[in-house]
Amino acid sequence: MSEQKGTSCDKIILEFNVYGNEFIPLLNQYLTNILVSFTEELSKTKTFQHKYTEYCNKLQKSIVDSMNNEEINKIVNLLPIQIKRELLQTLPSQYFLQFYQEHSHQDEQKLSKKLLKKENKSSF
Repeated sequence: MSEQKGTSCDKIILEFNVYGNEFIPLLNQYLTNILVSFTEELSKTKTFQHKYTEYCNKLQKSIVDSMNNEEINKIVNLLPIQIKRELLQTLPSQYFLQFYQEHSHQDEQKLSKKLLKKENKSSF
């Protein structure tokens, strides 16, 4: 039989019977220390890292799916410019180019209208 270094248990069961409220803070501290120590070791395993990434991805999707347009705009506006660029680069190029063309054309039209209004006012 060979020995393997690291976490190799399949189940840990802790049972505490506390009588009296004076031991609850001590019990909470004890449980916190166990969880912190175990989590540090566990977090080094590939399985934990995979499950944690999976959990974070699901949480992110849930949060984003629950946001309205105003909340999304607020978050996007707070992002650094480099992250905004990276987000835009992850869009399919055909979608991005179509969107860009449609909206940049609208901006050009708005600018043209503004310029025409200014010209008309100044010519009077």
